[in-house]
Amino acid sequence: MQFYRLLACLNTMLLVFHASSLSRTIEASGFMWHAVQSSFRNFSRFVWNQKWGSGEIHPSRPRGSVPVVTILCLLGEDQDRSLITDLCQRNPWETFFATTRQEAGQLLQTLKPQIIFFDRDMADQEWRAVVTGFAAASGGACIMLVSKVIDDYLWNELVSNGGYEVLRKPLRENEVSRAVRMAWSFWSSTAKRVSNSKR
Repeated sequence: MQFYRLLACLNTMLLVFHASSLSRTIEASGFMWHAVQSSFRNFSRFVWNQKWGSGEIHPSRPRGSVPVVTILCLLGEDQDRSLITDLCQRNPWETFFATTRQEAGQLLQTLKPQIIFFDRDMADQEWRAVVTGFAAASGGACIMLVSKVIDDYLWNELVSNGGYEVLRKPLRENEVSRAVRMAWSFWSSTAKRVSNSKR
């Protein structure tokens, strides 16, 4: 009888030990699950912001990665160039800066950018001809006209000459991010339709 009592006592102790261990395991598992969820949310947010940008600070694009968007800039203000450069470090963009219209024309031939930022002040009254030339040479790039004054008339003039959007200068981070996101979507859709039509 004493043997069976001892055995029962041992079984009870083992059950208490397992129950205690199980409780700690459940608590630890709950903590780990919350940690996994938090890590997943942070990673998802990081991937989204790497793709589209959000105005928050994110790690620079790793060297050697394939850029998603190629952008050519002909901008006259240091402030605007600096903002584009900063956004490029946080997004999968590859940006090139031209200092003259002639240089921009040469880069168009070699880079084939999807997006072009063009400062209206660098062409004065000739901006329409410049936009038309960029549109023809780029093969469908989305041309963003950067202007101190914007209105519906200017936007209509830009679109009729092959442009895409008008942005107010000095450039603003959230407006540039939104414009690039929409332009990239538009360019991708157009390129896909052209590719399908050739099959």
